Amino acid sequence: MCHDVIPMFIEGTKVLSGSSQDELVLLEFSAATSNLYTVFNRDNSSIKLHKNGSTEGEEGEYLEYSLLKIFEFDSDRKMMTVIVKEEHTGKIIVFTKGADSSVAPLCCNAKD
Repeated sequence: MCHDVIPMFIEGTKVLSGSSQDELVLLEFSAATSNLYTVFNRDNSSIKLHKNGSTEGEEGEYLEYSLLKIFEFDSDRKMMTVIVKEEHTGKIIVFTKGADSSVAPLCCNAKD
């Protein structure tokens, strides 16, 4: 969830588009090898995770999250953070990714 990759459909084929080649490769690999959920749709306000092997209309086969806030990656923070609301539970979740030197000190149980 913590990335800026957007799925697009070109001539009926799903293509991932984003500014980071590393994120594109990671998401394509994850979608190809995971039996769980992959990004089905993402826009500026929501993310819909779609269960692999099902169609969007099937009941209970996707999870939807509202994007509440995105803190883009920058060279000062050396991390990216997104805050989302899980629509089916109302739970608010924070996802962060970044350099170990930036993220580890923020973790409660970080070990040296």
